[in-house]
Amino acid sequence: MMLKDMVLSHISPPPVLEEIVDGRVRKKPAAGMWVGFPTRREGVLPGWQCPRCRALAPSVPSDCGVCGLKLLSSSHLARSYHHLFPVPSFRGVEDSEQSTERKEAAP
Repeated sequence: MMLKDMVLSHISPPPVLEEIVDGRVRKKPAAGMWVGFPTRREGVLPGWQCPRCRALAPSVPSDCGVCGLKLLSSSHLARSYHHLFPVPSFRGVEDSEQSTERKEAAP
């Protein structure tokens, strides 16, 4: 593992920014990022083949050395999926409020 990968594994992604439009808080859309899912190549020149320019990359995740496309496998994306859509905030309740809500919700 390279130093950059080790450092980035300890950093949380930036929070989703919010804007106020017509008195309501809305989340700003995320900036787009091009990502490619390379195919594994075996043989004389083993590596990962970029889907855009067909250049070889020695490992994933990495950036393509020719076209700059971010290369990653589907398992890397699945492991980082929880950062893309954070869990919504929850409202804490006191024990007395909780028992009242349960009684009201009971049939």
